[in-house]
Amino acid sequence: MYREVAAELIEMKRWKLLLMNDIRDPNTGMATTPLRLLIKQFPDLAERVFDRCVKARYQTAAAEARQQNTKLDSAPISPGN
Repeated sequence: MYREVAAELIEMKRWKLLLMNDIRDPNTGMATTPLRLLIKQFPDLAERVFDRCVKARYQTAAAEARQQNTKLDSAPISPGN
């Protein structure tokens, strides 16, 4: 059930906001992030987050050639930086 909820949340329009915070582990007091939790519990969903952070843009330089530019949005990966 938790996996399905997490999968729905990362597909939402405002998915970045859900990942841009840190959480204190009640047992250790150490900070962690939602993305770190996804990596541990649902690595396939973490991969989807990384895929959503990379935006591929194609620009046509000529009729025969295409150039790919890639942009990484690292805000969900490193909240607060």
